[in-house]
Amino acid sequence: MSDPQIIFLEAFYKYGYQGRDMIAVAAPFAMSGETPEILGREVAINGDHYEVLGISRQISGKIHKGEPIGLEVRPTSKPSQAGGSEPAGGPA
Repeated sequence: MSDPQIIFLEAFYKYGYQGRDMIAVAAPFAMSGETPEILGREVAINGDHYEVLGISRQISGKIHKGEPIGLEVRPTSKPSQAGGSEPAGGPA
């Protein structure tokens, strides 16, 4: 992964899009619409850890924090067992 910091998210729902398995989430921060900064990052969605492979959305342009987006993800082999990676009390 390009960034060691895990991004904690909650899923709205899972769905299929053009043959890909997607998870709908709220964008955790503002991003470029052309090359979203979340690509290649590790995320924890409802406690499961993934690498972000792609993003899908209904509109074009910049992505705003909190905007619903679809993430194409791949499970990572390590659900953070290093201790202390997840904030106290669970995902923020």
